[in-house]
Amino acid sequence: MRQWAWVRAGLLLLAVLAVVAAGLTWVTKAEPEFYAAASAVRPQADDPRLASETQTRISELLNDLTAQFGGTGDWQKSFTTNELNAFLREDDEHALLLRPKWEGFTDPRVGIVGDRLSVGGRVGEGLFSTVLSVEVRAWMVAGEPNTFAVELVSVRLGRLPWFKRWLMDRMTAFAVQNNADLTWYRGTANPVAVCRLRASQTQPDVLLGAVDIGNDRITIGGRGLVGP
Repeated sequence: MRQWAWVRAGLLLLAVLAVVAAGLTWVTKAEPEFYAAASAVRPQADDPRLASETQTRISELLNDLTAQFGGTGDWQKSFTTNELNAFLREDDEHALLLRPKWEGFTDPRVGIVGDRLSVGGRVGEGLFSTVLSVEVRAWMVAGEPNTFAVELVSVRLGRLPWFKRWLMDRMTAFAVQNNADLTWYRGTANPVAVCRLRASQTQPDVLLGAVDIGNDRITIGGRGLVGP
């Protein structure tokens, strides 16, 4: 009888492990709603046109932020999720303009709900493929020139919460590479990065004026301070 008790216990343990494994597989393989919605419409007839227009405005924004061609005056660029996803669907390599290069991160998509921006992409291959997604909020820091804050709301593999530290380290390294000073603080519930652009300059050539997420779009505005 004792032997059968051990057999039954072993079978029960295997059954529990199988259920747990199935549950973990489901939550890690499940795509976030924003990612599934953006991927389901691939491709669209307007993608080439929207991608080209969006690429032009992103290039203009990068020039504005880096003061590459000098100039003074106000500027503002706004991008809808439809425009950004068309841009990304048209060519995965376009993602390199929007993020640091992470090996194995492919097929990126974006989504906005309220004031939260979600960015997701595929990691892994075959049966081990899943969607890594990040959700953030962003706002300008009052009284601090060229300074904005980013709240790291969540990092997930599929629908499984994942460690935030690895992303925090990468964001810090990316900021340093782009002449920005980034410091992490513990917010009420989530880590908050405070980022100051043009960190090495005593007299900035660009003044960032707006970082806004909402109404299904991202808006970034500022002022050039260098004469032609």
